[in-house]
Amino acid sequence: MTRPDWDSLPTEAMTTKQFHAALKRLGLSTASQRTAKALGVSVRRCQGYAAGAVVPNPIARLLAMYIVHGLPPDVVRDET
Repeated sequence: MTRPDWDSLPTEAMTTKQFHAALKRLGLSTASQRTAKALGVSVRRCQGYAAGAVVPNPIARLLAMYIVHGLPPDVVRDET
């Protein structure tokens, strides 16, 4: 695994298109408990991001971190 260029990580809100791409890369869906658990938000909020609501910077950074380092073990094991 290569170390990321920290300057390339998101510093602003993420677009809906970027949100969908990040979820796809992580093997997550927009309407699952697994995704909600990984992001620390509700399933409804995940659906809102997928439908066009602004994805806040902390969520964008968290997704970027997951892409670099992988999902936490408790999320990987959770198949619901």
